[in-house]
Amino acid sequence: MKFLNTLMDVIFFEKDNDFFDKEATIKEYFSICPPEKRKRVANYDELYREALKYVSKQNFEENTKNLENYFYEMTSVDAGIAICIGVTAYFIAREVDKRGKEWEGKIDELLPPGFDKNNPFDTKIGKNHRDFGHDTFTFGLKNIPNDFPIFVDKMGKSNIYMPVGEVLKKSGDISMLDIIWYYYGKGAKSPLAGVFNCAGHTIVHFAKDLLTSEGVPLPFSSLLSHYENLAEEEDFFSLGKELIDDSDEYTLTNKFNRLIEKYRGNMKASDFASLGFIEGMNKLYVSAKKLGEKEKSFKRDMKILSMGTCIMIQLSSLIFSEEQFISSSERGTMPMVPGAKLNVIMTGALMKNMVQEMGVVVKERHKVNMDYSERIKEAKGEK
Repeated sequence: MKFLNTLMDVIFFEKDNDFFDKEATIKEYFSICPPEKRKRVANYDELYREALKYVSKQNFEENTKNLENYFYEMTSVDAGIAICIGVTAYFIAREVDKRGKEWEGKIDELLPPGFDKNNPFDTKIGKNHRDFGHDTFTFGLKNIPNDFPIFVDKMGKSNIYMPVGEVLKKSGDISMLDIIWYYYGKGAKSPLAGVFNCAGHTIVHFAKDLLTSEGVPLPFSSLLSHYENLAEEEDFFSLGKELIDDSDEYTLTNKFNRLIEKYRGNMKASDFASLGFIEGMNKLYVSAKKLGEKEKSFKRDMKILSMGTCIMIQLSSLIFSEEQFISSSERGTMPMVPGAKLNVIMTGALMKNMVQEMGVVVKERHKVNMDYSERIKEAKGEK
C-alpha cells in the first residue's frame, strides 16, 4: 500500500505555490533587512515568520509572470506515462529472463557445430568460473598468475590441467587477450582473420551468457579477484594426475561478485532490454512534444521516474522471493526469479541522469535568482 500511495503522490502531485511564495518573501526580506539587523532563527518556518515582520507576503507567480520558463513542468499525465513505461520495462525484463535459456539454445542452432565450445575460461580449477575471463573491460590487463591452471584435455572422466604460462609458452602474468588469441586467433589464415575469429567467438559467448540466470560479472569487477595457489605437491600438474575436487588446489575468490550475485546484480540481457525500452519510449514521447531547449531536461525527468519505477518493482520482486532464495540456497541451488534483481546497470543510468539534472537545476536556479532580482529592482524603480 505504501508503494501505491507513493505512486499516487507522484502522479497526482500539485505545484506547491505556498513554498514558492515563502521563498520569494524570504528573498525580499534579505534584500531589505541589513545583515546586522537580522535575527538568528532555528528553522525555515521561523525565518519566514521573521521575514513577514519586515515585508508583506510575496506572490511568486505574479512577480515572475514576465520571466522566461526555464523548464517544462511535468504534468500528472506525463508522470503517469513515465510510470507506465517503467512498469512495462519490468515486464519486458521478466519476459527476457523467462525465455533466456530458450533463446540461448536457438543461438546454438544457428551456429556451426562446435563454434562456441567450452574453452579454458569456462572450465577451470576452482568454483565460480565466471569470475575468470568474463569481464571484457579488463581483457588487456595481465592479472592472471602464470601458474594458474587451465583445462587442456580429458583423461577418462577426469579433467587435465596445466599452468597457463606453460600452455601459452609465456613468462610473467597473463592477460585474457593472450588466452583468447592462443585458442581462437593464432591458427587463423591471417592476423586479420584471427582478430575477427576472436571477436566472433567472444561476442557469441557473451551474448549467450547474458541470457542465462547467472549473467556476466559487472565491468571491472575482476580487479577485485584474488588468486591463491594451495597446491603443495610438485607433481600437481602431472598429466596423469586425477583431480577429484577442482576447488581444493587453486582458488579464485571475489567477495564483491559473491555479494552482487546474492542479489542477482550481475549483468543480464534483461537489464539492457528494459533500459533500452525506457530510453526509446521516453525519447519518442518527449520528441513529440517539440520542447526545443527544454527537451533534454524534461527527458531526464521522465527517465528518472521510469527507471525509478522499474527498479522499485524489481527490488520488490526480489524481497518477495527472499524465502525461496533462502530455502533453495540450502540445497545448493539458486533459482532465477524472472525480473527479480538488483538492477545495477539501470541504477547507474538513473544516478547519471539525477546528477546531470541536479547540475542543470543548480545552474538555472542561479540564473533565475539573478533575473528575479533584476526584475524586482526594475519594479521598484531602482534602475
